[in-house]
Amino acid sequence: MRFRKLSIVMALIVFAVIAHAEEEGGGEGKSATAPIPKEQKEFYEKTQRLNSLSTRIEEAEKQFLELVSRKSTEKDPSEKERIIKQMNEVSKDRNKSAEEYNQVKSELELRYPDQGEHLNRRYQTQTKKSVEELEGAAGLDELLTRTKKVIERKFAPFTDAEEEKEKKQAKAKATPAEEEKPKLRLEK
Repeated sequence: MRFRKLSIVMALIVFAVIAHAEEEGGGEGKSATAPIPKEQKEFYEKTQRLNSLSTRIEEAEKQFLELVSRKSTEKDPSEKERIIKQMNEVSKDRNKSAEEYNQVKSELELRYPDQGEHLNRRYQTQTKKSVEELEGAAGLDELLTRTKKVIERKFAPFTDAEEEKEKKQAKAKATPAEEEKPKLRLEK
């Protein structure tokens, strides 16, 4: 429902901007009824489609997070099963939208490279996510796991260096007789 409203609003905004541009162009000696070039119209339609798909993906993620919180508080197993089915449907819809988003994005980049650069737009790619990934993103466990991995990656050189020092010290303590042996020196 929200998606349709947003799409309609975006379409009205695009057409209002186009109509306003036509009116301003009419005062400079151009006819007020000059048609919009086909390429420009296609570009606007594709950017509108891209924006609506990104909104659809965001809405699906919000709905999925709501379902995750409902599932965690639900006690009835049949209700949990129904919620899980809904979660699967929402994730399928989200992944389908993400795939279409990437397709439209690549069409925009390849077909209209000069207009994309002119508008300074950077479209982020959307990746498909499994139900576990979407559910994990909503939970504290996933957040803690990601934080732990970041810490291990950033501070691994420090822990490795400390372990090497401890090994050297343990080795030195284990073989004190070898250190006490006199060393031979060659003299001229």
